[in-house]
Amino acid sequence: PRRELLDRSTLALPVEPGRRRAIIGLRLAALACVWLALRGWAVSRPAEQPRHIVYLADQSASIEPAQTDWMAHRIASLEAVRPRQVSRSVWAFGGAATRLLDTGHAPLADPAAMARALTGASLMRQTTNVEAALLSMPPSTRVILLTDGRQTSGDVESVLGTLRRVGVELFP
Repeated sequence: PRRELLDRSTLALPVEPGRRRAIIGLRLAALACVWLALRGWAVSRPAEQPRHIVYLADQSASIEPAQTDWMAHRIASLEAVRPRQVSRSVWAFGGAATRLLDTGHAPLADPAAMARALTGASLMRQTTNVEAALLSMPPSTRVILLTDGRQTSGDVESVLGTLRRVGVELFP
């Protein structure tokens, strides 16, 4: 009697042939996923390329010449890796924003020329209004913000939702 209790045929649950195939298929798929994960396989999706990049540089009174030179060198280094099919423009701001270099595709490789363009911009330098500068950006752009973070007027946090709605991506 004891042997009958341990008999496998009485413990096994009946499984229909279609369900058995599904179980075997799912187990094989799980093993394949584990094998692919161990081999380092990953699903990659193509990244979306921006259509336009704006370099937005703070040129208010709080910016020192060394900071302007750093911004010019930073723009040149970013230009070295910018895909040529992506257009760019350069803006400067103080109390308001002004476009320094129109939309183009040619690389901006000369930091000295960029520094001269930044310092030569006609701006209201006594105030720093990042909010007004960001609101003057064209829609569907990526904005690279170069600033010391000292804002004397406006409230940049209040416009972040508006920027997202019009497709402006901000990279401080």
